[in-house]
Amino acid sequence: VSPWLIDNFLAEGKPTIIYGDGGTGKSMMGVAVAMSIAGMVKVIDGLNPNTTGNVLYLDWETDEQEIKTRMDFIANGINEKGAYSYNLERGDFPVEYMRCTAPLVSLQPKISKKIEEMGCPLVIVDSLIPSLDGDANDSITATRLMNTLRSFGTASLIISHVSKEGKMFGYQFWKNMARNVWRVEKQQDLGQAYLDLSMVQEKSNNSGLSKP
Repeated sequence: VSPWLIDNFLAEGKPTIIYGDGGTGKSMMGVAVAMSIAGMVKVIDGLNPNTTGNVLYLDWETDEQEIKTRMDFIANGINEKGAYSYNLERGDFPVEYMRCTAPLVSLQPKISKKIEEMGCPLVIVDSLIPSLDGDANDSITATRLMNTLRSFGTASLIISHVSKEGKMFGYQFWKNMARNVWRVEKQQDLGQAYLDLSMVQEKSNNSGLSKP
C-alpha cells in the first residue's frame, strides 16, 4: 500500500499544509486536489492520485456556489486537454461541500459523523485561520486543531495564508505538526488571464524534499 494519496505530495492519513499569499490560487489548487482523489483523475500534471473516494471540503472562506464554479472550470480544463475519451462533469467528482461558521474543534462530532457516513480518505480545510478556536501563533491552539484532524483518521489538506512578513502564521508550530508543508508562489504578468504557480516543498516526513 502506498504511503501517498498523491505521490510525493499528499500523505495517506496525515496532515499536509499548503500556504501562500492571497490570490495565489491556493483554494483552486485545493479544489483540484479534491477532484483528483474524488475522480481518480490526474487533474494537475505531476500530481498522480493513488487512492479514490469521497472528499469532504470544509469551507470557512466562500460558499458552495463558488466551489461548484471552480469545479466546473477545472472539469472544462481537463476536457480541453483531451486526456479522456469522454467529457467529465462536476458530478463525476464526489466532493461533499460543508459550509463552516464555527471552529473546527467544535464541529468535530458533526464532521466525524459525515466522514463515517462517506468513508472519505481526504478532508480539505479552507482555510486555517478561520477554522481555529484561538491564536494561530499559539502552540496549544495548533495542537488542538491537529489532534482533532487526527481523530478523523483521514488525510487532510490545510490551506493557509501568510503574515505581512511573508511567513505562515505560527509557522514553526504548524511545520512541526504537519507531515508535508508546501509554499505556493505565483507569477502573473499584467493583463495575463492565467497564473504560473510554483509549489516549493519545505518539509516531508515520508521522503526527501521534492524539486519545486
